[in-house]
Amino acid sequence: MLQDANFKNTDDKAGNPAGGHYNSTGIKINGQNGAFGDVENVIEAMRISYYQDSKFACFENEQALRHLQLAAAWLDKRTKDREARQVEGTHAK
Repeated sequence: MLQDANFKNTDDKAGNPAGGHYNSTGIKINGQNGAFGDVENVIEAMRISYYQDSKFACFENEQALRHLQLAAAWLDKRTKDREARQVEGTHAK
């Protein structure tokens, strides 16, 4: 599926995730380094909603969007839980 992909994860001196990058045909993403950003930006970058609002709309795009939105909701919940525990932006569990 991702045969042309190039993943490079980076760790800090303590062995914690510290960003990295992903390269593939037509796309380059710099990995998370610190607190997670806006997941909705990632979904928009995938442009599935653009295609779903066009003549290329289909059941598969609808399902992909639904699952991406569900994933975004779970990541948002995780962030809010971490903020409530005052550990967001740290490597504390």
